Amino acid sequence: MQKRHSLSYYQRWLTRRIPPNKKQTLHRKNIFILPSKAGLGFLATLLILWLLGTNYQNNLILVMTFLLLSLMHTCMFYTYAALSGLSVEVLSVEPCFMGEQAQVRCRISSRSGRQHQQVNIGWDGEVVSTVTIDKNEVKMVTLPLLVTHRGWYRADRLKILSTYPLGLLKAWSKIDLDIDILVYPKPISGDLPEPRLREVSSQDENDPTVIKKSISQKEDISHLREYRVGDSPKHIAWKAYAKGQGLSTKEYDTQQTVKREQWFLWDDFSGLPNEVRLSRLCDCVLQAEQFDMRYGLQLPAVSSTTTHSDVLGSGTEHQQALLRELALFDQPDVAHPSTAQPLNAGLS
Repeated sequence: MQKRHSLSYYQRWLTRRIPPNKKQTLHRKNIFILPSKAGLGFLATLLILWLLGTNYQNNLILVMTFLLLSLMHTCMFYTYAALSGLSVEVLSVEPCFMGEQAQVRCRISSRSGRQHQQVNIGWDGEVVSTVTIDKNEVKMVTLPLLVTHRGWYRADRLKILSTYPLGLLKAWSKIDLDIDILVYPKPISGDLPEPRLREVSSQDENDPTVIKKSISQKEDISHLREYRVGDSPKHIAWKAYAKGQGLSTKEYDTQQTVKREQWFLWDDFSGLPNEVRLSRLCDCVLQAEQFDMRYGLQLPAVSSTTTHSDVLGSGTEHQQALLRELALFDQPDVAHPSTAQPLNAGLS
């Protein structure tokens, strides 16, 4: 409890000292500097040398000790200068799927009139990028960030660190770039119940309660595939099963005069946990767009973001709208920064 309280106090103090902002400039009020592990070992060595020089009254050892100490003191200014004057600004962040790494594009610039060497930038536990910024240079970097839950994901503070020039001291800052990332459910495919297919007429295409057969009896059988749990018994190749060839399902020729349409219902995956349902529906949306279908979703009325539910459509915009509804299902759709709006999600 005491540790949690201390951590909370530290976070509040850090928020007051470095408030959230999409553009942060490093200066003396938000740069911290301490000896590194190597620096602590260096100081311990100097302490031993000082004790030896004092005990044996050896002026040569004392001179060397104070000379090395002055070297470390000088390094402090160079280490601080490696970060001072840098500006970091978030440019964009694309939506991604849960469990993947979001790609955050940032712009790093220097207006200090000097070079910034060996600057490490990244989130704790993630891949760190090392950059060198020349005088008055502007550099673009893409930083990966693992997202661990669906909906709006609030990025932690970004850590910027440098141990230039000798690694004896480390200067760092933890800045909040006010980043919110839209995270879609993780797609799950496999032996899960398949959604029911429908053909909707012009009069009821926006009515998700209308259920009709989506495969005409005039269609030809294209091929047989392995049986999946949830396949309709009418489509099982019983003759092949009687011959001892195992359970298989008939696939019909999809070359139809009318574009294939499909509704995905929440109840199509009844009995599964809500998060698994969302993941399965997410996979259905991705597959439907891949097969150039017109498709729609019907979700329970618990989300305030279902603006595209009960609407058939296709295309990237429609797909992203449905993925957004799945991402924000049973979660409040509060106002977020422009960088958190859906851009071009990595759907390849």
